[in-house]
Amino acid sequence: MLRLRALAAERGVSISELVRNGVDHLLSHAERGEHGGRAQRAIAAAGRFHSGRADVARRHDTYLAAAYETPEE
Repeated sequence: MLRLRALAAERGVSISELVRNGVDHLLSHAERGEHGGRAQRAIAAAGRFHSGRADVARRHDTYLAAAYETPEE
């Protein structure tokens, strides 16, 4: 509740107005089928790409660290 009060004060609106806007936003996204869409896309992407390596599940941390290493100059 404190965060709502602070946000309302920052925006110069009432808490009720924030709640109404939040509900409107949620409903408009749900009507367009956007609610949960990100999770569904992530699940759909699983298994679609192949690295050619048989040990990715076991060594994923190693491969991820190597991908983020910056080459030394």
